[in-house]
Amino acid sequence: MKRKTADVRILRLPRITPDGKSGLDDVLAKLGPDALQAMLDAAPSFSGAAQHMGPEPTVRSLHDVESKLPTYIWDKRLARGELTMFSGDPGTSKTFLMLSIAADLSRGRLPVTGERCQPMCTLFCSTENSAEHVTAPRFRAMGGDDRRLFLFESPMTLADVTPLDQAIVKYKADLLVLDPLQSYFGEGADSHKATEVRPRMDALMRLAVRHNIAVAIVRHLSKAAGGRAIHRGMGSIDFSAAVRIEFMVGNRVTNPNDRALITVKNNLGQYAPALGFLIEGDEGKGKLRWTGETDMKLADLTAPEAVDKQAKTKVAQCEGYLRALLMRGPLKTADVVDEGVYDARTINRAAERIGVIRTGSKKESGVVMSLPKFARGYASNSAKSAEEGKC
Repeated sequence: MKRKTADVRILRLPRITPDGKSGLDDVLAKLGPDALQAMLDAAPSFSGAAQHMGPEPTVRSLHDVESKLPTYIWDKRLARGELTMFSGDPGTSKTFLMLSIAADLSRGRLPVTGERCQPMCTLFCSTENSAEHVTAPRFRAMGGDDRRLFLFESPMTLADVTPLDQAIVKYKADLLVLDPLQSYFGEGADSHKATEVRPRMDALMRLAVRHNIAVAIVRHLSKAAGGRAIHRGMGSIDFSAAVRIEFMVGNRVTNPNDRALITVKNNLGQYAPALGFLIEGDEGKGKLRWTGETDMKLADLTAPEAVDKQAKTKVAQCEGYLRALLMRGPLKTADVVDEGVYDARTINRAAERIGVIRTGSKKESGVVMSLPKFARGYASNSAKSAEEGKC
């Protein structure tokens, strides 16, 4: 025969006496049996109270936490256990860049320097590019070991990263690439709401920490121009807030193939130097070639095209002005600048475009500009005609 379990209750009893020491017998005597029974019925049970409190919180003393420096698979750019984001406009070779990095790592060499490292595997998630027509030809053209690049092709959103979790373990990935992030955010989810962005980014972060891998996220920029580079990304600013490192990938407006990778933020340490790169070769055999550190700034990558058109118009106007001046004979660059019509940079750009010859040096009497021979001959004839016209 089963023994009945006693229904033990927490009693919240009113103060019957000023000293608060009244007992059940005092309550019974003061309020009567019906009131006492009502109080007992209304009191929550121990089990109910425990359920209301929930599980015990996880708390750790900082004294038990060991300080560690980030472990990079690419110095100051890709760290294990962290998220890195690469933001840029469409057509700025973000995918080329990701495949180039993966190709170098697959052969056991670091990007740019070629320094030797342990060969690494990459789990590559991309919905925008054909494996047969884009990914495979590019990766192989850049010398990658295709046995170390794994293409993730299962349907997946960041609302449930279980498939990624399983693939990372199975293929022993060192680097996870999501290209682009928007493809995996989830249909119906609002990427402009921090409440929907953070849980998805937190899930990626837990993956990075759990498997000690680097996560590279590719994101498109919004169409909005102006403002700081960190605000140019598509969606909520929380994307940038959630990652530890972010880069801008882009090119000069005046030279589309003069491209650069520039740090936007780094919460782990110092900013990595800005790196220039080019894309060489035909489609299917194209390669990314690093050109070393560059003087390009974030403003160069986000400059609107309209500004460049204005600059071109200004230089074109300066060409005619400079040609007219030099028709009369050679002039010092300083004298042309002192005229105040155009600044020194515009004058130098115009001079290059019309083939102006420079002689002398700044240390001596100054740089002298003159037109090429064919133009000088034209100037002499014009001057001679002018003199004949006076007679």
